[in-house]
Amino acid sequence: MRICVLTSALLLAACADDEPRTPEEPALDTGNIVGLYENDRGDRLCIAPTEDGAHKFAFVTLGAEPAACSGLGSVSRAGDRLRLELEGEERCSLDARLEDGQLSIPPTLADECAYYCSAGTSFAGRELIKTADGLLPLGEAEDLVGDPLCL
Repeated sequence: MRICVLTSALLLAACADDEPRTPEEPALDTGNIVGLYENDRGDRLCIAPTEDGAHKFAFVTLGAEPAACSGLGSVSRAGDRLRLELEGEERCSLDARLEDGQLSIPPTLADECAYYCSAGTSFAGRELIKTADGLLPLGEAEDLVGDPLCL
């Protein structure tokens, strides 16, 4: 009997991983639009709920130094489409696509959308990936002058 127990213990030790197991990172909730979307260019867009149950967004996209785009507005969802309505002196509306946490801005935007960008840049055709869920990470995202982007 001791031999069976000792053999079993040796087999278990031989099959065990040498690396300790770490808890897996929770999967992002790609069905919920609230969160932070980013890319490796430094572009960021955040979506947060409003008090009335709707949603708001803010974004910053970067071009060649010092060119950039930024704005904020309201957002609504219809299936895999997000309707982004920028608030400002120029009316800019666009339908972005959201699929599996990837947000795709259309490659062509209305001329009025140029109002939200400095010369030489645009946010047309940008791709952003959802990198964080919920409101807490939104406080870490900053606009062009270092203020919170979405809160």
